[in-house]
Amino acid sequence: MLLSQLQIFNNNNVFYCVWKNIQNYKKQYPLLKDLDIYIDPKDSKKAFKLLKESGWIRVINPVANYSSIRHYYHFDANNFYHIHLYIGLRTGDSWLKNYYLPIEEFIIKNSYRDKNQILLLSDSTYYIIFSIRLFIKNSTYLGRFLYRKAKDKYEEEKYFVKKNLSSIKGLNLLDSEFIKFINFLKSEESVYIDIPNIQKAKSIAKNFNKFLLINKNTTLVRQIFSFLIRLCNKFIFKFKKILMGKGKIIVFYGCDGSGKSTMSDTIFNKLSLIIPTKKAHLGKPFCGSYIFNNFIYKSGNNNYLKYKKKKKNNNLFLHIFNTTLLSLLRLISAYFQIFRRNLGINVITDRWPANGYSTIDTPSIYKSDENNFIINLFNSLNLTIYKLIPNADLAIFLDVDLEKIIERNKNRINSEPEDFIRFRYKQIRSLEIKANKVIKYKNQKDLREATNDCLKIILLFMNN
Repeated sequence: MLLSQLQIFNNNNVFYCVWKNIQNYKKQYPLLKDLDIYIDPKDSKKAFKLLKESGWIRVINPVANYSSIRHYYHFDANNFYHIHLYIGLRTGDSWLKNYYLPIEEFIIKNSYRDKNQILLLSDSTYYIIFSIRLFIKNSTYLGRFLYRKAKDKYEEEKYFVKKNLSSIKGLNLLDSEFIKFINFLKSEESVYIDIPNIQKAKSIAKNFNKFLLINKNTTLVRQIFSFLIRLCNKFIFKFKKILMGKGKIIVFYGCDGSGKSTMSDTIFNKLSLIIPTKKAHLGKPFCGSYIFNNFIYKSGNNNYLKYKKKKKNNNLFLHIFNTTLLSLLRLISAYFQIFRRNLGINVITDRWPANGYSTIDTPSIYKSDENNFIINLFNSLNLTIYKLIPNADLAIFLDVDLEKIIERNKNRINSEPEDFIRFRYKQIRSLEIKANKVIKYKNQKDLREATNDCLKIILLFMNN
């Protein structure tokens, strides 16, 4: 545990305090990458509720999921914050976590409140726990191999290790095995921060066999089985940590120049570091494909020319086939995103179909002077396709004043005429986005502030 942070859940603002103070700990401990919080098991339900209400996202490691160890993340524009939540003290082999140490009362007795009013382990208790873990992890050959592979992480942990066994309280709360181990530490001149030899590690670990959660004789088999699972995951499935339950389809919507592409890219880059997250684009689905780019999506016609053609009502038959094909591709892509979401993957996109007619992201309805059967057929088909497209989970409408949109358009390399910008601005604001929840956000702030606001909206929505 990097910081071995303790927290007794005695007020409703506790996790706000933890999140607010993580940056303070980063300044105080430059090597700190995450926080480990110990929770008394009787306080666990309250802790889970507080985390959820504060926007912390729970993820699981699919190849090492333990009920007594939980992972939570929080994000802002600059950083992501990781909490390991230990419901009781489970430790051991990195792949098995095969020991449960019943020392809850002793841990609480040997804690102190720091300047941020967060409870931390005393140096003596931290050294005891660190040493127990050191010997247990190095008591098997595979465990020693894993310890060496993660040596950089343990090197960081040494930053907090101080041998101070003079101020221990509550020894009467410990089983005899722990008393014996503490006496052993007192008798040793060296500070155990380096890998002990295998014989000594086995001897120490043997004293804690009564706290094993598995049959000692099955350890090697379990380690090999875990190794095979991780090998498959690394080269085949390639899972990182995954969400608990379903993911969410999150849409950024708005006028050209409202910042939806920038915001969707920024949020995607932030979330995808930790949470399974994919980027989608339903304006031109599968636009990364050579076939679609060269044979379906025609280059050279900008938005303004298309706008003019629609106003003149010309060249209908030149557009009708590709329009219907585009509708089908949007339907296929939308259900593909639903499939991803059901696997526990978040989807971030800056385009999603909307309800309406013959405007952006809606079905195109063509008119003809004659009651043309083919045109009517394709119109009906387009309407049906769009009705079949499911709702996104959350749409964040990035609302920007028209004057700001016009100003941003002038600074673009391929700017559009002002009359077209005004037309699109009015058009998009009248659309009904196909989403279960729509939140309007006034995007007048700088990117960092806006990103923080949108992340807060997303994290709280994901927990509902």
